[in-house]
Parts: sequence; structure tokens; C-alpha cells
Amino acid sequence: MGWIDSHCHIQGEYGSQWNNSLDAIRDAAGSDVTGIVCVGTDLDTSREGIELTLQLRDLLSGYSAQTGAVSDSGVSDSTAEQTTNNLSRFGLWCTAGIHPHDAATWKDNMGELEKLITTTSDNHPGMLVGIGECGLDYHYENSSKESQMAAFAGQIKLAKEYDLTLVIHAREAWDDIFAVLATEGAPQRSIMHCFTGGPDELSTALSFGAYISFSGIVTFSNAANIREAAKECPPERILIETDSPFLSPTPNRGKPNRPAWVALVGDDIGALKGMSRATIQDITYSNTLRAFKITTPNETGH
Repeated sequence: MGWIDSHCHIQGEYGSQWNNSLDAIRDAAGSDVTGIVCVGTDLDTSREGIELTLQLRDLLSGYSAQTGAVSDSGVSDSTAEQTTNNLSRFGLWCTAGIHPHDAATWKDNMGELEKLITTTSDNHPGMLVGIGECGLDYHYENSSKESQMAAFAGQIKLAKEYDLTLVIHAREAWDDIFAVLATEGAPQRSIMHCFTGGPDELSTALSFGAYISFSGIVTFSNAANIREAAKECPPERILIETDSPFLSPTPNRGKPNRPAWVALVGDDIGALKGMSRATIQDITYSNTLRAFKITTPNETGH
């Protein structure tokens, strides 16, 4: 199966660390990653994520385990073979949404966002799998609380209307996150992205039917509350992510994050849960497919 990075940003300026977008995928495939979800944060990055996903699907559609489409310069034969095999079955999906930092643009952009969702879903069924990331961020409050709540509520409605998964950003705003979900009614599928709560927040999120996605923060020594939540989280609700290029896991803190490092997050969760690498890999892979309602896991073509 391999690992899936359930939340990363490798499009546009987010992906500036790479010589080209395929390098990020080759790098991930070399670490036994076989899929990513590229997440939008505003209209521009949502468009860029959709375009990048299409481009990468085109590039990978001709790969097969026999073509050997990876240079083995400086790489062992076995690693090159694994990378090529993983590229031949690599899954690529994307989301579109408005981050709480940009919630002030919601009223002006909601029509364009819905048009983008409709057009992409019609022309490329199954590729766009989520709405978001969206939610509330009271740490920076780059947009007013009122505009954040309006944008969050609006995107909950879109997730329901288009039967897409809601990708939720929650930072220092748990009470209002849960209040909006209670008022609007949680969509059928939702993900608490980059979970930073503890056991109490975990319990409430689970009561809304949410999946819980852990990032590199769970590997930090000062993240005791998050690590406790990871221990308590039911295995069938756990996802893993990098949030690239942010939040690199230990031992790579301070470096730009990359989808390849989702394996470090998975290994840490496995250790906390007392599970083998193969077990946590299989669990998080299967959970990601369910969380995003992905029915064709190795989709690289059109």
C-alpha cells in the first residue's frame, strides 16, 4: 500500500524548494509514499493545486514498473526499483477552499470557488476530493472572527452540497469550531487537519464523526497533549500528514517539510500506539481513502 500524505502544499510558491513538481513526487516515492492530497488555501492556490494535480497525473500516467522512469544516479538498484514501482501506482488528489487567514475574501470569492469546484468535478471526476482547508484561526486572526465563521459555515454548506470532505483548520478556536459544526450540521466526512488539541478536543471532534489528522507536531517532545490524544484516538479515525512545507517532523525541524517525511509521522504514531510500521501504514492508508471517499486509489491518468 505505502504511505499517503493526507495534507500537503506543493503547488505554486509552496513548492519553490523543488526544481520541478515531479521532484517532490519522486522524493516521496523513494520513501514508500504512494499518494498525496494537495490542499488549497485560497482561490489561487486552489487553482494551482488542481492544475498541478492534472500535470502530475499526466506525467505519471505513462509510468510502469517496467519502464524504469527514474534515474538511478547515486541510488541503489533496489531503491530505484522501489521508487519506480511506487511512481507507477502513485495517487494524486486535491482540494479547494479558503483558509481562515483569507476569510475576509469569502464574500467576493465564494462564487468563483464554487465555479472552480463544479468545473473540476465535472471535467475530472474523483480528482477534487475536499473543501478546504477552512476553519478558524484565532492565533493570528488575520481575518476577523466574524468573517472566519461566515467563511467556515459557507464551506460546510459546499461540502454537503457537493459531497466532498471538509478539511478543517482549527487553531485556538475549538469552542467556535464545534459551535459552527453544531449549528450547520457536520458534513458526512470531515477531517481535523494538523490536530493540535488534547484528549478533550479529540473526544468532541470524534462525536462529530471527524477523522483526526496528525502532523509532524506529534513528534515534538513538547507536544505531550497532542501525543496523548494520538494514543487515545481510535485507529480507524487516524490520518497522517506533513502539511508541507510547514511543520517538519523531528529530526528535520527547521527545514522545509516534504511529503516524503510523512513516514516519520507514521512511525511516531505507530510507536505511540504500539503498532508495527506495516500495521500503521495500512491503517492510515485505508483511513485516508475512506475519509476522502477515494474509490480509485492509484489514479494517475484522466
